[in-house]
Amino acid sequence: MVLNCYECGFPPLYQYPAEQGAKVVLGPTAADFHFPLADGRMTQVPYQDATRHIIPAMAGIWRLFIDCANRLGWEQVPAGA
Repeated sequence: MVLNCYECGFPPLYQYPAEQGAKVVLGPTAADFHFPLADGRMTQVPYQDATRHIIPAMAGIWRLFIDCANRLGWEQVPAGA
């Protein structure tokens, strides 16, 4: 089973595959705490990072292995893009 970044934040989406016998859920994410705005300032409100709370909890509750690959570092947008 593969959940996209946004889907990893919804606990019920782990329940169905677990009940169907899944042992592994893949969950690539792009979560971080703050991200840069177009003017270079950082956001004041962090994006909720499911990799720190929800995903580990779902692994324990539903007895799943969850392979979660979060991005690392900052992405740069070229000027004028």
